[in-house]
Amino acid sequence: MGPGPSARRGAAPAAVVAVEDAFLSLLRCPRTGAELAPAAAGTLAALNELARKGELANASGQRVAEPLEAALASACGRWLYPVREGIPLLLAEEALAPE
Repeated sequence: MGPGPSARRGAAPAAVVAVEDAFLSLLRCPRTGAELAPAAAGTLAALNELARKGELANASGQRVAEPLEAALASACGRWLYPVREGIPLLLAEEALAPE
């Protein structure tokens, strides 16, 4: 399966677009109900650096040590949801705060 339409338009690198556009349009942030979009590569890099240092925790306070392959960002900018093996983890307790 090739990159989704947004990757072909140059909206985000293929590695960041881990969820098909048609499916993505149906998803909403479980905390706010806002639309979701692929997280920027720079955001992922920053979160992965925090995870590497042992400084990244999800909303339930559980440490996140595994690098993120992708994430979906809430339109409000307050929450990110990890994508593991192409599956978004849209559970409120899995949310990451990018700040």
